[in-house]
Amino acid sequence: MKSCKAREPPPPLVQFAELVLPYLNPSELANVSLTCKPLLEHSHTITHRRASDASRTFETLPIPFLNAVDPHPYAPFLYTRSLLLPSPLPLPRQPWGSSVFSPSAQCGLHRAESVGFVDGAGRAVSGCECEVCASADCPCASLDGLDDVGRECGPGCRCGPECGNRLTRNGVAVRVKIVRGWRKGWGLHADQFIGKGEFVFEYAGNLFF
Repeated sequence: MKSCKAREPPPPLVQFAELVLPYLNPSELANVSLTCKPLLEHSHTITHRRASDASRTFETLPIPFLNAVDPHPYAPFLYTRSLLLPSPLPLPRQPWGSSVFSPSAQCGLHRAESVGFVDGAGRAVSGCECEVCASADCPCASLDGLDDVGRECGPGCRCGPECGNRLTRNGVAVRVKIVRGWRKGWGLHADQFIGKGEFVFEYAGNLFF
């Protein structure tokens, strides 16, 4: 491995490493890290950031990896907050491991769609004039026959993201981690006590290996 000399201008890839390297997959990142010492240091930093948050900053709480089985610090996959439909086109690359917070990730937290419910007669129950849906008079908080399932305010509600009936659009609500096991591989584990009936998160995508 050769070092980039300090008196010479660094190669373009070194100059823009923070912009380019987060788009590389693990094998590409490993190959680039062998070219010179600065890229090796950038690669180590990106690998550490990837292992510390599988959600790629799309969630309010990080989802770290924990692997005591083999040398792979994380499992590469495309993280999304919306459903992925089958497509013949290759999956788009996501920047993962950059020190720059992704503006699209922050916007995604507020653009998440709310689910809708219908009442016993099949009428849509979505929308209200309440700013916080905590009153028994609010149609969103008194859905007959839905005591054992989650409730979510629809896009027509005036309440904001802090409302207790807007759980899915706020993302992951408790701390979880992805752990590598000897027998079953990677699996999702709770990283804190979760009470009975407490909302964790909504799974809305596909896992790619």
